[in-house]
Amino acid sequence: MSNQQTQTADAYRAQLVSNQPDAPGWRLFVVLPGLVSDWPEATWSTSNPPTVHQRATALDGMGYRHATPDGAPEWDWCETQPWEDDPRAPVKLTAVAHVRPLED
Repeated sequence: MSNQQTQTADAYRAQLVSNQPDAPGWRLFVVLPGLVSDWPEATWSTSNPPTVHQRATALDGMGYRHATPDGAPEWDWCETQPWEDDPRAPVKLTAVAHVRPLED
């Protein structure tokens, strides 16, 4: 993935993904240039997605904030079906937000 895809006007992409169908839970990470193992992340072991407040608190703990002009959270959600041949299979949910380092 190129820097242009992960970065938009000095903003990085934060992604929230469901662990389904493997196990209940959610993972939030900030996509940065370099190794995936260096990306900051937070996890939740609940079946429900973390609240907007929980996500904002986690981002703050990782050193990031929302990149919107007023700092308000703005998440875009996407639903994918891992097994296209089985419409009864659970879907995988992903949310994306643009974030900036706190010091910006």
